[in-house]
Amino acid sequence: MACYRPIDTADKIRAPTLVIDAEQEELFDRMQNGHLLSEIVSKNAPTRYITFPCTHYEIYDRYYRDASNLARDWFITYLKKP
Repeated sequence: MACYRPIDTADKIRAPTLVIDAEQEELFDRMQNGHLLSEIVSKNAPTRYITFPCTHYEIYDRYYRDASNLARDWFITYLKKP
């Protein structure tokens, strides 16, 4: 697990990508994860990086509705039938 670095292949992502992060993320450095991912992917696909003023797990309860609505809107925009 210590050698697992999915960010190393982020440049291969071509799908629209929404990244939702916690501003006070305490489990890892969000600037080297979610933010960096969005910067890399944005060169190849529509990308949006959103943060909420919270810690890691608060995204799943305190900001669940807001984050879910963002995700829903993202899917509606990018999963339309041609």
